[in-house]
Amino acid sequence: MVWTLLTWTTRLPLAWGDADLDLPGKLEATVPVVVFVGVAAATAVAGWRRSTMVGRVGAALAGWSIAYWAVRLPLILGHDHPGAFKAVHAGLAAVAVGLSTATLVALNRAARRTVSRARPAPEPAARG
Repeated sequence: MVWTLLTWTTRLPLAWGDADLDLPGKLEATVPVVVFVGVAAATAVAGWRRSTMVGRVGAALAGWSIAYWAVRLPLILGHDHPGAFKAVHAGLAAVAVGLSTATLVALNRAARRTVSRARPAPEPAARG
């Protein structure tokens, strides 16, 4: 969540300050920013409130991040961008996907621990 907020809140001024982008281009660049920041903020609020929804919202953020970069990175790499631009975005994608994967793994482990604690212990076998 922190990584998401750090990377995506900086994207908005870059897009809106780009003289080469027209208004529709700036609006298009704003959509993923709004989605990422909105879901990250929802995750933060759920965590702060210690809501039972924090796992679901965190998983949604992680899944959205993985899906976004699975689509966006090949488009960036296949486009006529400078090598440094491609390298920076490949690095951003690698960190985002790595953190998202780690989040999903941690959430899955926590869910399994919760389920195993909720199961009743087996009754001892009757001796006879």
